Amino acid sequence: MLPWPRDGTYFGLEPLEQVTAWIALTESTREMGCLRFLPGSHREGQVKHRDREDEKLMLSRGQTVQRSVDEADAAYLEFAPGEVSFHHTMTMHSSGPNRSSRRRIGIGISYIPAHVRHVSPVRLSASLVRGEDRWGHFDLEPRPEPGSEEAAAAVHTDSLDRFWRASESIPEMRGIH
Repeated sequence: MLPWPRDGTYFGLEPLEQVTAWIALTESTREMGCLRFLPGSHREGQVKHRDREDEKLMLSRGQTVQRSVDEADAAYLEFAPGEVSFHHTMTMHSSGPNRSSRRRIGIGISYIPAHVRHVSPVRLSASLVRGEDRWGHFDLEPRPEPGSEEAAAAVHTDSLDRFWRASESIPEMRGIH
């Protein structure tokens, strides 16, 4: 179960220009706690968040917006495997509990323009998926090559290490994962 956060509050990006692609790897239905969004909520600007302790929540600190949410306004995204949604980093989103006997599995991929920077003093790494990087805010990760699984694992380990160190330097990010 996911409360109602806005990812941009915790990603440490400036400006807040980021899109998440959520790809369903399994079926995702209301019974399974599919994603739900508040359409247009990305236009509201930043709102305060609070931590909400609840062991049932997927976020370690239970981060959620500090305002009332009318869940009747939510749009539910029911997917077949392979379907995808895209949402802006400031879109309020949530998911309900999985009341089925099946797993709901998806993967989120963050896309940011090259001009966006991370506010931490720790340099993060990223993959350039399109265009040219004229800003140099991130260290570019090498393209994975067949037979280079060990090298790819080392790049991944380095990327995670940088992320954790960066997380500790930004109060909103500290301890969120």
